[in-house]
Amino acid sequence: MNDIFTLDQAAQQILNQIINERQDFNQQYEALEKQNEDLRSESTTNLETIKDSYVNAIDELNKELNSMKEQFELVAAEKQFLTSELVSRSMAVNGDQIKESIDFASVNAIAEIPLQRTAPVSEQDNEELLQLRENFAILTSQYAQLSESNRAWQEFHQSQVNDFRTKIQDCIQIDGDLSFDAIVQKLVNEITAEREYSNERYQALERVYNDLQSESVQNKQEHLLLKEQFEQVLRDKQSLMGQIENESIMNNHERDTQTIELLNTKLMEQQSEISQLQQNLDSLTAQLDETNHSRQQSELTQLCSLKSILPHSTKMSLDELTQEIISYVNHLTNEMNSLKEKTVLSDEDSQHD
Repeated sequence: MNDIFTLDQAAQQILNQIINERQDFNQQYEALEKQNEDLRSESTTNLETIKDSYVNAIDELNKELNSMKEQFELVAAEKQFLTSELVSRSMAVNGDQIKESIDFASVNAIAEIPLQRTAPVSEQDNEELLQLRENFAILTSQYAQLSESNRAWQEFHQSQVNDFRTKIQDCIQIDGDLSFDAIVQKLVNEITAEREYSNERYQALERVYNDLQSESVQNKQEHLLLKEQFEQVLRDKQSLMGQIENESIMNNHERDTQTIELLNTKLMEQQSEISQLQQNLDSLTAQLDETNHSRQQSELTQLCSLKSILPHSTKMSLDELTQEIISYVNHLTNEMNSLKEKTVLSDEDSQHD
């Protein structure tokens, strides 16, 4: 029985250990799968977030850059137009001023000509001079407006550059003396570096993901190997349980045979003891009957003897008769004592007489 129980317990312990190891492996595999999914999700989310942020930032910067370029081109075209207009009109004014000097010298040279001969010419020259002066005043006003526009554009351009520098100051360290083109070039360099860093990080995450996939495949193979080992252990257990059952049946048969023989031996011994006890009981019963008979005879003899003392008694029991005799003896004793007292008193009276 102990050997059979030990083998069964060992097989059950092996099975429990294999089941526990399989559960631990399944938990580890599920944890790795969850970690792999979390890493994959985090990698995808991070990449999408980085891509979206950089794409949005680049789009915003491109929009601002294109807007500033368009404004710059418009202002530059306007400046070029105004500059050309100013140059052309300045040349015209200079030519008119030279002509006016020549005409003025001519007028001075012919100042002594009679008025009737010079009046028409002087009036025409005066009209042209007035026209030139008006044109010069107009060009001077336009030049002042152009200068003011140029100054306003430079201030606007500098304000846009300062705003742009302020916006990207938190992301990129920019010196105060850098031009707009240098800032844009530095921003492009930073974006390129960030893109390269993002690509490297993406490749690193992809390598980690590939490693996790390889590890997952390896874990699956180990899981299949453990499953095959578990099935082999189950088959071995079933075979071992079959052997144990066969040995148990044979041992039970032998044990039953030995038990039957032992029971037969014990039964014969018990039958012998029962016979001996029966004999002893019969002997004791006979002795008890004889003792009872002797006691009854003794009690009857004693009862007859006591009845002879009290022949008129109606008591039939030995105990009752004995009690009655005791009462009678006590009564007699009292009477004898009373007689003695009376005798003593009589003797005393006779002595006094």
